Amino acid sequence: MTFADLVARFKEKRLIDPVFIGERKVAGYKHKDKLESRIDRLAEYFGEQLLSQITLAQIEDYKLYLIKTPTRFEKQRSVYDVNHQLRTLRLLLNFAKKSRWLKESPMRVPDEPSARIFGPAASNRKAFATACRKAGIKNLQRKDLRKWATTRYVAGARRAGIPENQVMTMTGHTKFETFRWYLLTDRETVRSLGEALDTNREKNKKENSREN
Repeated sequence: MTFADLVARFKEKRLIDPVFIGERKVAGYKHKDKLESRIDRLAEYFGEQLLSQITLAQIEDYKLYLIKTPTRFEKQRSVYDVNHQLRTLRLLLNFAKKSRWLKESPMRVPDEPSARIFGPAASNRKAFATACRKAGIKNLQRKDLRKWATTRYVAGARRAGIPENQVMTMTGHTKFETFRWYLLTDRETVRSLGEALDTNREKNKKENSREN
């Protein structure tokens, strides 16, 4: 089976409008058009290549290709966009594996210290919920951890004099409005801001004393 065949099967079987039971989505995709656009971009690159011949090295080459290829507006492609494309590729390859058209996904990461704790990003929601349940943790969501981590990044960056837009590059955010949503006001952040204000106040006092 070629990658193009896989794309055709996925569009036929999985790429549908969202189906809900009550408020819970049980099938389909809310942003179907955006997903289809990402799939088409993948098909342009991998096309008629056999699924069994796609290697992790080729996927790394594709990642570099994305990074080096500007957007249609001739701008640098964001980390967010690159990651979205790779997640879509993982989605397709996992679909191929479940359908037994592929023995093993080349994107599968073997168990090692640097591997994801809860498995691939596209399928870790259930694993995360199970881990929380076994640990007796309630009302914790993955986005809460993202908020905490981003807040810690910003606090450390402020102490080091690193601007927040560089932290956004690391977290993959392209819009400050979205990035700001992940920030929490913790004691460390408040203290660092207070120290910055105190330093600025002392600096102003010294400058005023010189002028007088």
